[in-house]
Amino acid sequence: MPPPPLPPPPPPPPPPPPPPLPPPVGHIHCRSTNQKQSEINKPEWEQKNLDKAIGYSFAIVGINITDLAHSLLVSGALKTHLYNVAPEMPSLPHLQQTFCYLMQEFHRFWVEEDPSDIMEFNRVRSKFHRRILRQLKNPDMALCPHFAASDLHLVNL
Repeated sequence: MPPPPLPPPPPPPPPPPPPPLPPPVGHIHCRSTNQKQSEINKPEWEQKNLDKAIGYSFAIVGINITDLAHSLLVSGALKTHLYNVAPEMPSLPHLQQTFCYLMQEFHRFWVEEDPSDIMEFNRVRSKFHRRILRQLKNPDMALCPHFAASDLHLVNL
């Protein structure tokens, strides 16, 4: 007589739950980092962001600043700036530096303008564009980013 069949193996344990998702990437929000997100409930966290009224899509601003830099280059408005920073021959790093300046200044300008919501983006963008064009009329103007000493570890020196 054959031996009795073996019982089926136990099912494998369920996989561990996935880690919690990080906060959305690609948006700039001025919120305190003193509290961990898990310590704040979602409505409170969203209200803190709305109270600041300076959240905007980093990607959309990047596209708009790229367009601004390109239009300034094509129109010739950047000639004085490029001559001041690269009298020999401008290269890609000079344009990258200009882009960094424009991004940094747009953020500063956005905060100063204190828009009520993202729907004011076009108004703020147009006003910023006019401001940059006025600055570029100064023959000594150089659009160079200024980083705080605490940000120097982010800069490739």
